[in-house]
Amino acid sequence: MKAIKTIKRPGVKGIKLKNRNESGYALVGLIGVMLFAMVMSAATAPLIKYEIQREREEEMLWRGHQVADALSRYAAISSGQYPTRLNQLVDGIPIGTKKIRMLRPSALCDPMLPCAGDTNWRLVHPGDPLVKELLEAYIATQQKSTMTLPPPPGNLVAFAQIGTAKLGGREADTQLDGNIRPDSEGGDDEKDPDKKARGPIIGVVSKKTEKMFRSYYGIELYDHTLFFAGVPVVAGGFINSMGLMASQGAVKASDAKTAGC
Repeated sequence: MKAIKTIKRPGVKGIKLKNRNESGYALVGLIGVMLFAMVMSAATAPLIKYEIQREREEEMLWRGHQVADALSRYAAISSGQYPTRLNQLVDGIPIGTKKIRMLRPSALCDPMLPCAGDTNWRLVHPGDPLVKELLEAYIATQQKSTMTLPPPPGNLVAFAQIGTAKLGGREADTQLDGNIRPDSEGGDDEKDPDKKARGPIIGVVSKKTEKMFRSYYGIELYDHTLFFAGVPVVAGGFINSMGLMASQGAVKASDAKTAGC
């Protein structure tokens, strides 16, 4: 009787050991990929934050210019009267059967900070020290810049000189022509303390207390970057050409009027 030859098959233990080794290598590789991704994320996170802030800053400059321009147009239509609430720029002024609106609602919010209410801009009134700071920065830039800038607006000069604009305990009126009118007995301001507290809005500025990426006439802090009617927005590569041309056109028109006298 012949002996039966047995064929040895790979043991189950050997197969399991091989599978375990392969699983271990795959796990190590996965951990390596995850660590690499974490390192790359940590490296790129500041760059992403940087770009997001730059984009928001650019939007802030654009919206700030829109608010300042709307304030200027509001005063032109209202015989020199400036609004006491920014919402008045959105609501508009009735002219005949129509309403002329000066500002889109989104511009009421500064994109640098969350905007829960109607607006998150800091409102600037006559007597605010930022007005004088902007005038000095504008003149300094005008003297040393290769770009042709128009002379500073008359209202900017007037309100920078006024400083704390009060007469007889009363704040400056809403007609921003540089003249402080005497207090009238029994005036509307006495009946409406909120209106007296607010006063005319001559500009806006961000409440964010950090350094900007750009320089705004040499000013480098968000909460010092005042957007004032008639001042073109020129900041580190961001130039609002429409505002600059409008300012230059106003100066030329004023010069022509003076020459014709």
